[in-house]
Amino acid sequence: MARSREIGDEIRATLERELARKRTLLEACVRAGTRAPAPARDAASASTDASRDALEASAAEADDDVSTLEGARRALARSQARARIELADARRARAHADAMADALRDAGVDAPPA
Repeated sequence: MARSREIGDEIRATLERELARKRTLLEACVRAGTRAPAPARDAASASTDASRDALEASAAEADDDVSTLEGARRALARSQARARIELADARRARAHADAMADALRDAGVDAPPA
C-alpha cells in the first residue's frame, strides 16, 4: 500500500508539472495571438472514463479499514484507479502542451522551455 501511495504521489507531481507547462504555453499562445489547438480526444479516454466510474462507485461503498484484507484491497484498488486517471490526465496535458508548442513554433514564436 505504501508503494502504491508513493507511485500515486509521483504521478500527481508529474500531472502538476504538465498542467503548469500547459498553462505557460497557453499564456504564450495568447500573448503571441496564436490560436491554441484544441485538446485531442484520445483512445485512452474510454478506459479513463471507466476508471473514473469505478472510482466513483467504490467511493459509495468506501470502507478504508485497511486492517482487514477486504478493506486493504478496496483501498489499493481506489489508489490505483486514481493513479491511472491522473496518469492519463498527465499524458493528455503533455500532448496538448506539445501541440501548443508546435503551433507557436509554426507561427515563428519561440515556445517557453519545458
